[in-house]
Amino acid sequence: MSSINLSKTEFTAYLECPFKYYLIQDLNRNKPYGPRGKRDYSKFASELQYGMSWHKWLMYFHSNYEDNIISDIYPFEGDKSLEAKLMKQFYEWEKETYAMNHEFWHPIVVEQYLENKHYRGIIDRIDLLNSNGDIRIIEYKSRPGNFDQKELMFYAVLLSQNKETIEDLPTNSCVKEIGVYYYMLGEWRIEQITKEQITNYDNYLYEIKKEILKPNWKKSKTCDLSQTKCTFKEVCPFIPL
Repeated sequence: MSSINLSKTEFTAYLECPFKYYLIQDLNRNKPYGPRGKRDYSKFASELQYGMSWHKWLMYFHSNYEDNIISDIYPFEGDKSLEAKLMKQFYEWEKETYAMNHEFWHPIVVEQYLENKHYRGIIDRIDLLNSNGDIRIIEYKSRPGNFDQKELMFYAVLLSQNKETIEDLPTNSCVKEIGVYYYMLGEWRIEQITKEQITNYDNYLYEIKKEILKPNWKKSKTCDLSQTKCTFKEVCPFIPL
């Protein structure tokens, strides 16, 4: 099979609609990809900036509120806003987590870019769970999406193949949990996974890459253009296939 390096964004775009994947590829032709620097949130479209600001708050929570957690000083007293409510929900979870196991409370790394010859992507958060080297991958999302579990498994494969690039991970590290936090709902979903599941998912991704290389220019049959947030929904109906 010809070489193809698949990003998480490209992977989920293909699952959503193969035609969308090829449009993205065409727009990004000859553009380099690689590690991003510090995000400039002012560059995002206005409708995305609210969500991205939450993402940023969650990413740097442990750095910004570690002293509060350790000293048991509550930082949101008296604030009745929706934003404060959402912050409190996450804070309470992290406070409980710290009380249960403060040694492994702080994430190993946040917003970690990983890349090999097969895959690439940015993992929101990587936790070391214990001294055995067990790892949890965490993604932050506003609400549940159609491909959340598939995205997390993509990252499990990617991290399993690039563990040595993360300095603070033990050599015997193994991805044992994947999870997502829905910050607009205050809900966590965490599940355990095995090496066999990761291997099987790597094989599944290999088959997806074979499909992509055909190529298969079909549009999604289930797309509702009146509801989707797809970037191409205005032009899609005018591109016949």
